[in-house]
Amino acid sequence: MIKEHLYSELFVSVLITSLFYAFYDFYLFSIFSIFIFIYFGLKIFNELGKKIEIRDIMIFIAILQWLIGPILSYRFTDDKVFYFMIIGEEEYVNYVFPATFFLIIGLYLPIFGYKFNENLILKNIYSIIKQKPNIDITLIAIGIVSEILINYVPLSLRFAFSLLGSLRYIGLYYLMVGKRPFKWIIFSIIMLWLLYIAIDHTVFQSFILWAGFMFLIIAFLYKLSKAKKISIIILFVSMVFIIQTVKYEFRQLTWFAEGKIDNKMEIFTNLVKKNLSRSDLLFSEANIQALISRINQGWIIARIMYYIPVYEPYAEGETIKIAIASSLLPRFIYKDKITAGGNAYFERFTGLNMGKSTSMDLSIVGEAYANYGKFWGIVFMFFLGISYNAVLYIIFRISLYNPTILFWIPLIFFQVIKAESDLATSLNHLTKASMLVFAFFWSAKNIWGVRL
Repeated sequence: MIKEHLYSELFVSVLITSLFYAFYDFYLFSIFSIFIFIYFGLKIFNELGKKIEIRDIMIFIAILQWLIGPILSYRFTDDKVFYFMIIGEEEYVNYVFPATFFLIIGLYLPIFGYKFNENLILKNIYSIIKQKPNIDITLIAIGIVSEILINYVPLSLRFAFSLLGSLRYIGLYYLMVGKRPFKWIIFSIIMLWLLYIAIDHTVFQSFILWAGFMFLIIAFLYKLSKAKKISIIILFVSMVFIIQTVKYEFRQLTWFAEGKIDNKMEIFTNLVKKNLSRSDLLFSEANIQALISRINQGWIIARIMYYIPVYEPYAEGETIKIAIASSLLPRFIYKDKITAGGNAYFERFTGLNMGKSTSMDLSIVGEAYANYGKFWGIVFMFFLGISYNAVLYIIFRISLYNPTILFWIPLIFFQVIKAESDLATSLNHLTKASMLVFAFFWSAKNIWGVRL
């Protein structure tokens, strides 16, 4: 069955890519980028419900933002917009495609040899939930309380409370397994509440990612038919598209308004209604270009390639060493620990000053170039892929004894799968989230007396 899917995915990918190549002029690595984008899209669809494959999601997002977004930008946007591609397409894809491709090789290299027995894993998960039927409500409650308290705790504890706040999503995964009465009503209420929080904070990325993870878990648990998978995918993509088309105007109306805004939900709803009622507005050139700009992480990578080493020398591994030290050592030991997710390196490696209120990361593929240049940047991406591959191997080995750890993969890899995250952000989250998961499973075994 797997081989049949592989052959069909390759055949369809080659067919669609050939049509693009026949009617449009593409550079070699640009057309290869389209091929692997289509291939991984089909791979994700065919494997939905069979396994929880975070690697596919990670690569699909990376290809979308590092390659497809820039390729679209070269063709449908001009250099008058701020987020334009400052170097030529051929120069850009000649680095970013091989770097992405070798990341893929590292991620999927079968050197660890783990096999995923979905039937055994599911059987064990259902057996465990019967022993602890209230674990779902416990995790949801911890997550909700942590999210409420996050604005009242010291800054040094906010990241920890942010991780704890994510438990409300993990709790929903456990909810899906159990036989709790009215669980779909509980699920719907919590998801709507989370959407409300996203609208109130005007930050939608986390909600979209967690909603995508939710689809991944539900498909795995309920073995959705192709028709249901297609319907949910269409619904999900439509939701993301609508959010992206109204997000800029929504933020303009709420961020720069005088005084406190109490009716954000009403403003957001009216914007959605306005766009849905007018197809010419929803699919306008301005909306399409704005959407391309938002999925295009490549403009930052291109800026790094333009700026380094002409105006700033290669960092020679400096940011990589700092990222590793920052993720492993606490601040009171490592005095030079940086603030992950900020503008620590943006101005240095791009020459652009975004201001204190704006935060942008280099992305790992951009950071690899800033440190090592083209060739060794590609080599770095390969070994990074192997490193993430090893982490997943450890998780799948643990799942033989603690099967519900699979529900925690989205939390552990939450920042890793974001194509815009730099190495410090990714490793810091990966390390701290892994510590939280270890603490939870240790507590479950030693305090509750159950192996989850």
